[in-house]
Parts: sequence; structure tokens; C-alpha cells
Amino acid sequence: MARTPSADYLVLDIETVPDLARWQKPDDRPDVFPPNWAHRIIVVGYLWLDHRYRWKRQGVLSGPDERGILTELSTIIGAERPTLVTYNGRGFDLPVLVVRALCHGVPLPWYYKDRSVRARYTEDGHFDLCDWLADHGATRSGSNRSNPARSSGPIRRMTRACGSQARTPAAAFSLSSQLNWLDTTRVRVGWVWDHTLFYGTAGAAVGGVTATAAASAAAGGIGAAVTAADKQTRFGWTAGAGVEHAFNNYLSAKVEYMYVNLGTQTQINVDSVKFNTNIVRAGINLHF
Repeated sequence: MARTPSADYLVLDIETVPDLARWQKPDDRPDVFPPNWAHRIIVVGYLWLDHRYRWKRQGVLSGPDERGILTELSTIIGAERPTLVTYNGRGFDLPVLVVRALCHGVPLPWYYKDRSVRARYTEDGHFDLCDWLADHGATRSGSNRSNPARSSGPIRRMTRACGSQARTPAAAFSLSSQLNWLDTTRVRVGWVWDHTLFYGTAGAAVGGVTATAAASAAAGGIGAAVTAADKQTRFGWTAGAGVEHAFNNYLSAKVEYMYVNLGTQTQINVDSVKFNTNIVRAGINLHF
């Protein structure tokens, strides 16, 4: 949904505590940062500005009723659809708001209907200062001959908060990827022995992947631990082999192995992530 130049701005920040009813800190990792769904929202602060950045109003939503906080916030945002302004909001604030709203059954139509709120490389709908100040991860810690100012102290700290490529100790930093869905278009070539087909298969693959990074305060060089997630649709290839046996003209069973490669990319500007997986599956086929 396109936004007009007269859209207002809503500066937003949340404060959370671990939801101990749903998540317990591992005994062997006392400094671990809870996943997004394990944060209970206790305070939401906001500042409303008009399209000329003039103050209109401000407020604080707080209290033990997390569902009430989420409901009121969703009503405020949904009524006028302002452009959100956050710091690392795409990596933390909005993902936490979304999963906690799911926990309580609070609808967030403004989040799902307007893709610009979630899209990273645009300021329409959501202006994430963490991404913007770090040039969406293009700013690196260390020397930068083309623009030495980019490696100055404040920008280095902001870049680390967003997840730069500066390497950190393994114990203080974690990076994981997850395949959410997969679709393939393949051909099969093989040979038949009696009623059994032995085949190889290959083709194109497309999948939805999520990469999640978490760093402790010591690793990020900041005052608090940081977590960030990035979702995207990726294209690649798949290859494998299988065997299918026909019991009659209508029923067959198969066992199949597939290797799926959706490429490699520097994800969340932290590290090089390989999006590949091995799949073994079995099934029954009905032929009509």
C-alpha cells in the first residue's frame, strides 16, 4: 500500500522481560538471550510526530496485562497507519510484537496488510534507524579507506548492534537458518526392474528460509544482547534418487532422497550462511 508524503511518524520502543512461564534459561548458559517469543512485553513507549516532525502526542502503555497493551497499540497504529520509527525494530521490536500478539490472539492487520512495514530496504511504512545508520550493514568495523568516517566509534557500535561482519567468539554468538517451506519442479530418469522403478531426479527448487542471529552484550559491544531475523524466498536446485514399487495399477510406494541447495549469502550482515538441506521421505501414491 503506497503511503502519501503527509503520513505521520510514530517513534516506538518496547521493554520486555523473559516469559518464564514459556521459557527457562539454560543452566549452562546464564547469559543466553531469550528467543523473540519468550519476551513478555511490559512497557511500550511512543512519540507521535506529524509529517513535518512536529510533536503531536506521546504516551506509555504499561502494566501486567500484556494482551491489553498489544490491543491498545494495534488500535493506535491501525487507526491512522503512521510510518513507524524504531531502532532495530525489524530485528527485535516488531518480531516480538507479532509473536506475542499471536500468543494472545490479538489481530495486527496493519502489520500483515502493508508489506512496507516489514520490508528492510525501504523507509516507507517503517524507518529502522539501526539499519539506516549502518547503511543496512554496508558499514563495517575497522578501516574504511573510501570513507574513514564510517569506521568511527558511534557508527561501529550501531553496526554491531545491527549485526556486522565483525567476527565474535563462538560462545557469545549464534547463527541458525531454517527452511520454512519448499517447492520443487523436477524430472525423473531411471530404469524398471519387474514392478520397481529405480530413478534419479533433479530440477529447480524454491523455498522460504529464515536466518536468526543472536549475540550477547559482550559480543556486540553494546549494553544489551541483540537478536535479529531475516526471512526471504530463495531459488536454487535439487538432485536426488529414489525407488518406487508398484503393487498394482493404482497403488505404489516410494522412498526418496533429495539434496536441496538454495545458495549461499551473507545473511543479516553477520556471516556466510549456506541454505541447503538433505531430505529423506517415504510415501504412498494413488494413481487414477
